[in-house]
Amino acid sequence: MSAELGPGSFTWTRLRQLTVRDPARLAGALVRAGLPGVIDESLRRKWRLEDILIERYKMSRGRAIAGQQRGRGLENNVEAALTKAKVPFVSRVTFVGKQGKTAKCDFAVPGKENPKVVIEAKGFEATGSKLTGFLGDVLKIAQAKDHHMYFFLVTVGRGWLNRASDLRILVEYQHEGLIDRIYPRRAVNELGRAVKSILEKE
Repeated sequence: MSAELGPGSFTWTRLRQLTVRDPARLAGALVRAGLPGVIDESLRRKWRLEDILIERYKMSRGRAIAGQQRGRGLENNVEAALTKAKVPFVSRVTFVGKQGKTAKCDFAVPGKENPKVVIEAKGFEATGSKLTGFLGDVLKIAQAKDHHMYFFLVTVGRGWLNRASDLRILVEYQHEGLIDRIYPRRAVNELGRAVKSILEKE
């Protein structure tokens, strides 16, 4: 809906406000998004009890599971890039860093004991506390990493559209040197090559 409505982020609250303030604009976006076709298909369909139960599940727990799968998909992309670059790594571990400090990360290269590179990968489709909580996880890694370590972050997801302030904080972390680089999903192969170069040179 945000894409159909044009520039700017749209939360559920703002979308509800449009129903009163500018219903024609909202209706136009719904039409462009294909809602009439979906309604027509639903009206013509012969619904069974199991169909209704499945749809209800998708709207509750199913959506949460789908979000988790998207996040895990990003981790799989990173893992594939590291494997392609032929670098040793361990995944989903607690690494040991500065002065024995520990923190959880998605990938540690080459291992969890004083790694050369730590990587965190998170994909977000939702908004709210999960994104803010992620900032705390990132800060824990940044505080635990030693001076010789590199910290790379891979993130993607439309959830950031409505949390631009949190995204700016991540960029500030990079400017401050707490994060060495932030990668989008499309650059994971570049990430793999960077990690390989670090291991070869240091």
